[in-house]
Amino acid sequence: MGRIISFLICLFFLPAFTYSQLSIKLTAGWNISSITEINGSKSKLGYTIGPAISYEFKENFGLETGLFISTKGVKVPFSFVESLENTGSEKEITVNANYLEISLMVKSYFYNNGVIAFYLGVGPYFSYGFGGKTSFEDDLFESLDTFDSPSVLKRFDVGALLAFGWDIDRMSFDLSYQQGLSSVKGDLYYVNDNSKTRSFWFNVGYKL
Repeated sequence: MGRIISFLICLFFLPAFTYSQLSIKLTAGWNISSITEINGSKSKLGYTIGPAISYEFKENFGLETGLFISTKGVKVPFSFVESLENTGSEKEITVNANYLEISLMVKSYFYNNGVIAFYLGVGPYFSYGFGGKTSFEDDLFESLDTFDSPSVLKRFDVGALLAFGWDIDRMSFDLSYQQGLSSVKGDLYYVNDNSKTRSFWFNVGYKL
């Protein structure tokens, strides 16, 4: 019975391996990131770069995983008392966060004419913060390490991504949206308890 079940499983997955196609590409692009639940905050421009591996099970279905370095962050208003005579002044804090990210995306191709192919993708991503500075406007205070204790942001982040992309020969292009699912508030109070990361990406890839 066990051999029969194993045979049926192999028979079920045989078409997937028959149509399988493995490809590796180098990806680079830009992102616009922010952190939610912060009044008056501004988005920040960053970049992303890294390799990705795509595995197409069938002509209209596949998986893609990537390992990226991405820069994210946010600009936050900060009020302080200058003196007893002056009630206060508003400055800006710039939070810079560098991440190493792993993504896993299920891709579904909905149009392919042999020259150009369009797809939708969805899946999770996992981030590890490895660097970045949090600086104050006019050097009001000394800069802080974003992830070191006492931290501005938590070092680990996890979220979901949604992508729309198209392939033309060896080139690929995609627009994607990332939404963090866990709070990234660190030890300090510059970010709120329920704050989560959010970013929009535009990437260009070249298949090797």
